[in-house]
Amino acid sequence: MYELAIQQCAAFPAEGTVSKRVGLARALIGGGQVSKASGHIETAETLPREITMIERITMAESLPTTAVVRVSRASYDPNRFAEVDAASKKTSEYIIPAVRRLPGLIHFYAGISPKGSIVQVSIWDTDEHAAQLDRLKEMVVDGRRDMEAVGVTFTPIFNYPIDWTWTWTWTV
Repeated sequence: MYELAIQQCAAFPAEGTVSKRVGLARALIGGGQVSKASGHIETAETLPREITMIERITMAESLPTTAVVRVSRASYDPNRFAEVDAASKKTSEYIIPAVRRLPGLIHFYAGISPKGSIVQVSIWDTDEHAAQLDRLKEMVVDGRRDMEAVGVTFTPIFNYPIDWTWTWTWTV
């Protein structure tokens, strides 16, 4: 199968063959044809590196069936991006340690768009654990105060039960 794919790539010069040659080499090694495999590996090493993307529609990790995604959004005047970005970095200094102490946290991401939008997305093992952020002083008092001082306006926060996941896997 890999050999056929490599042959077909000859008709399409832009089509990369590094990952196909590596896959063929692995199959050949598995079949005991090490010397034939080494030729494909040597050829692959001389080709430009390519990045391929493999889509997996599976659970990327073992999440509890009770896991939720917590999404917090805010907006601000894009002309104040530098101030908002600096305030966000400042708040992270006390929010990160406080959130790390909470049970149930799986992942936490924060992002600021220069177009006037802020988002925090976190994954929690249960809705109850996600709700801890609604009472966390560093988040609801200190962080809100510091972000509102630079013109940030918060919208209601929602927790969403996880329905399905998928992940992109990059290989070189």
